[in-house]
Amino acid sequence: MTKANELRMLNARVSLVKELEGNSFTGWSPALVREIVKHLPEPVDKDQRRLPDDKTREVMFLTARVFGVPVSTLGKRTRLGSVNDARQVAMYLMYKTTGKTVSTVGRMFNRNHSTVIHARRKVSDIIGMGIEKDYISKIRKIEELIS
Repeated sequence: MTKANELRMLNARVSLVKELEGNSFTGWSPALVREIVKHLPEPVDKDQRRLPDDKTREVMFLTARVFGVPVSTLGKRTRLGSVNDARQVAMYLMYKTTGKTVSTVGRMFNRNHSTVIHARRKVSDIIGMGIEKDYISKIRKIEELIS
């Protein structure tokens, strides 16, 4: 587990403690907080919004594979054309196939809801116009592969 993930988990667990007990950890040493928190159960997001389920992982993996980009780049801040296209298609398909909200989909890609709305519109428009045949065929291929 990376340091960033470890800190995120620690923060999530500390937030859980704060929520449950209404206490403030101001002035507590990080070592003491870690000791307390390591004995708590793992936090569970109310509707598992931040934790990708099998379907969302499948959409991300298949989209990255078909577009020829690493899965890890889909959530990064790069604006490279191939990565951007793959990310937009993944957002479109994830929204369409999983029933998750635009905010939830955005969080999975480290983006906000308006980015997902833009991606949905852009991909829908391209499909509707039917001018980018290669792009559309990639989307159709991914849709066929999604179980």
